[in-house]
Amino acid sequence: MKVSPARRAAYDVLHEVGAQGAYANLTLSQVLSGSDLSRADRGLATDLVYTTLRRQLTLDAVLDTVVTRPLDDVDPRVLDVLRMAVAEHMYLDKPAHAVVDSAVNLAQSVGAGSARGFTNAILRKITARSAEQLLAAATKRMSGDAELAVRYSHPEWIIRAFRDVLGPAELTALLE
Repeated sequence: MKVSPARRAAYDVLHEVGAQGAYANLTLSQVLSGSDLSRADRGLATDLVYTTLRRQLTLDAVLDTVVTRPLDDVDPRVLDVLRMAVAEHMYLDKPAHAVVDSAVNLAQSVGAGSARGFTNAILRKITARSAEQLLAAATKRMSGDAELAVRYSHPEWIIRAFRDVLGPAELTALLE
């Protein structure tokens, strides 16, 4: 089992942020400064951390379409791995096989080896679809501010506040 050093570094940061309430920028800096990652791996780790955090609302909505239990019931270690993998697939344009394989290996390496099959099954379903198909499924029963919140990964209250001062075209342009 080979675990990508960049993905492991990103996971370590995401886990600290989620479990300990750590600041992402400080934790990422600390993790990267204490590593011997190549420049490319540092870039990937940084992209994974910030994309996963920035898009978490969207990622969770996408995961909700394929995970059959509440996300709160998923092991937090596995949920971090899944979020990161979905972010990689949807926003970083990584090949499906690399996303699935890396995530399954990472889940095992962080002590969630019993979730290998679960991780594999969820990510195979997700990587079989494009980002736009995943967004369409996640927002299928939504409209208005709720749909925009999931599509652009902003809380609804922010969408409403922007809507109050911007026109529809300006709102969409700002959210993108």
